[in-house]
Amino acid sequence: MSNRDRDRFRSYDSGCKKREKKKLKQDFLKTQEGSFNKFLIYKNDKFDSQNDVILSTKNSTIPQVSSDPENVELEREKSPELSSICFKSPKALDKDFDELPQTKINDFKESSSIEFLSYINNKFDSQNDVIPSTKNSTISQVSSEAENVELEREKSLELSPIYFKSPKALDKDSELPLTILSDFKESSSSKLTSNESNKIFTNTAMNDFNMYDDPASWPISISPDLRTNIVKLGPKRVFNFNFPSHVTISSSSEREVYRRFSTNFYYRKLSNGETVDRNCLSTNGTNDWSHLGTKLIEHERSLTHFKCTEKWFDLKIRIQQMSTIDKTNLEIIEKEKIHWRNVLKRILAAIHYLAKHNEAFRGTSDVIFTKNNGKFLGLIEMIGKFDPVMGEHLNRIKNHDTHVHYLGHDIQENLIKLMAVAVKTKIINLIKKAKYYTIIMDTTPDISRQEQLSIIIRIVNMEFENEMCDPQINEFFMDFINIESTTGFSLANILIEQLKHYDIDLQNCRGQAYDNGRNMIGQYKGVQSRILNQNPRAFFTPCAAHNLNLLIKDAANSSTIALLFFGTVERIYTIFSSSTQRWDILKKHCNLLTVKKWAETRWESRLESVKAFRFQFKQLTDALKELFNTTTDGMFKSESQSLLKSISCYEFILSTVIWYEILLKTNIVSKSLQGIETDMSTSENLLKGLMEFFEEYRENGFEKAKLEANILATSAEVPQIFKASRLRKKARMFNYEGEDNSTVDGETIFRTTFFIIIIDQALSSLNLRFNQFKTYNEKFGFLYRIGKLKEMEDDDLIKNCKDLHMYLMDGELKDIDGNELYHELQIFKSLVEINTTALQSLSILKKLNGSFPNITIALRIMLTARKKSF
Repeated sequence: MSNRDRDRFRSYDSGCKKREKKKLKQDFLKTQEGSFNKFLIYKNDKFDSQNDVILSTKNSTIPQVSSDPENVELEREKSPELSSICFKSPKALDKDFDELPQTKINDFKESSSIEFLSYINNKFDSQNDVIPSTKNSTISQVSSEAENVELEREKSLELSPIYFKSPKALDKDSELPLTILSDFKESSSSKLTSNESNKIFTNTAMNDFNMYDDPASWPISISPDLRTNIVKLGPKRVFNFNFPSHVTISSSSEREVYRRFSTNFYYRKLSNGETVDRNCLSTNGTNDWSHLGTKLIEHERSLTHFKCTEKWFDLKIRIQQMSTIDKTNLEIIEKEKIHWRNVLKRILAAIHYLAKHNEAFRGTSDVIFTKNNGKFLGLIEMIGKFDPVMGEHLNRIKNHDTHVHYLGHDIQENLIKLMAVAVKTKIINLIKKAKYYTIIMDTTPDISRQEQLSIIIRIVNMEFENEMCDPQINEFFMDFINIESTTGFSLANILIEQLKHYDIDLQNCRGQAYDNGRNMIGQYKGVQSRILNQNPRAFFTPCAAHNLNLLIKDAANSSTIALLFFGTVERIYTIFSSSTQRWDILKKHCNLLTVKKWAETRWESRLESVKAFRFQFKQLTDALKELFNTTTDGMFKSESQSLLKSISCYEFILSTVIWYEILLKTNIVSKSLQGIETDMSTSENLLKGLMEFFEEYRENGFEKAKLEANILATSAEVPQIFKASRLRKKARMFNYEGEDNSTVDGETIFRTTFFIIIIDQALSSLNLRFNQFKTYNEKFGFLYRIGKLKEMEDDDLIKNCKDLHMYLMDGELKDIDGNELYHELQIFKSLVEINTTALQSLSILKKLNGSFPNITIALRIMLTARKKSF
């Protein structure tokens, strides 16, 4: 067996792996031993018997602190210090550490530093020698008296732990209280060793610098990068915060006195009345508030403070002027940052373009400069030909100078998700600012037969941040949600859960707009009723466009002649579209319009199909004749002959003219109702106009349609006569029975069985389906044209305002005050013209800076309501 085969089947580690494990273990123990030495460093230091502060100098990580008890806390300067471990006096510490068993010290070298520190903390806690510091700590200044403190901290303020005395000693002489490096108890052991801390921090590359605003979260040993970024960021302060109280014993009354930090200490008031900013204060340190003012002044006069301040500002100036010792490296790093930032901008632009146009990203290959690598990589290659930034990036990939290119499919998906999250977050923030909104929801199956729920939210965007912009009505698409059940209960629960996920309050909903399905508009189990149970002010308004679609459907289903007419149109489309040769025959004759296939659920879409018959009737008949003469297929020959006979009659031509007029007027109103800025007033006027058209067309439309049908019949050489029905003879049972005077006039039969029926059905459906708008219009109607209120009596105006007040009230919750609304309208109606719309009135109100709040709220709620679902 060869050596390689023996390695494959070896059941134990090879010598190489053993050496690697041993080296890793030695490196780890060496790191832990360095952490251990930090806490036993006092063994090598000489202390003054009267000194109450422990100084650490071995690794130059802990600066020396003044031995004067009154100046200890005042020695901190310029930037927040780390939370620190606080012990008793040196003599007490010598005694305590001598009592530690040697086995514990040896175990520490072979175990994690967390276990040893836990032992030390437990020992000192039991003797009440350590006071844990809190994250909501206080204010201090840091400085050092030693001349050789932390030379590695170039030109900046030293930020290292300070050690203080025990609580008992502090109570006796009122010196500064103790603090402790609480991170040793609360965080992972990675913070206990300086090497690991620096490594972790530098690897993060300051991606989330906010977590280092608190000095308690800084690593023990501050790296040059961290020091530079701290100086760039500057000291952090806490405002609008209820600082914790500290209990002290009053020397005069010997009572407990509660004192706390005040933000007034951030500033110093001079004798001439001027205020000077103390930008050296940080957010961690002392709680001796009774002597803080005096201590701050003493510290500000110290030589150490001057030196540290000079170093801080000198480093800050050199950073701003790019004159530090690592200037060249910083320039290279900054240049590289700009390069990658520009690369990402171009990648995001390409992703945004493809996603916006719903294009596929990937091909069969994911490698740049290969065939069939997809549209995304192809777009990147095209950009690289003209853009020097992307060209340089692609050259690095070619030359294998970099393996990080951000062109993989995983990166594409992540960037799309990030962009989607950013857009949705912005939309949700706009909805929250607008407060009032309307829910628009509908379901439809996709191409994979999966039922999907679409959610849209409509708001009135006041654009308060931009005074130059007028208020706008916005509708935002929120989500596609796959659903399994379309019951009212299931859809209502999904909607409520989605609003909770968006963090949007359901109680601010003022409108629901759905189609007219029973699961949506059901009085007891529909979605609208279930939402109303939770929010009585989420008023339901049916979809006007969908109602018009159902109106046409009801009219067509009411007459057999109408159903036969649309069946014939569908058959003609089918016979021509089923073959390219037959479609060429159709295009040969009908060069302007062709027959179209319509959607079963969109009856107004049949206008395009009827339009081809209305304006190219003769050409269609010629196409059918040519198809009959040229086809050799018996089935299609028979079908074309049957269709030619069906349309070559006066009744079909007259039906074409009548349906074209009805569909044309209905489609115009339907498209207008689907406009995003269509309000209640416009909807009401459009529906009234449509109703007046049907009423007038019922009286005079038949004769007008006959005149237009005669022109078409003449051009197609179709006789202008109605088919006469055979006279029905009824058997007489008795001789005295008279003969039936049956109507045999074909025109009268056609008019009564087709024209009158479909018009009456359309009028009936229009009145029935749009009665639901009346309640909403009665409450908000007087606000459609505020200028017209000049002609309204005061009693009527007061009544409308009070009715609206009650309509927008839910228990003790209310949106407006009726009396205030009345008084505001009395003034505002003189400021607008008679024809000023509600949206224009809202623009005027925005410029008046909140002088008419009740009118503004009422108009926002009214304009939020929607008259269509999709």
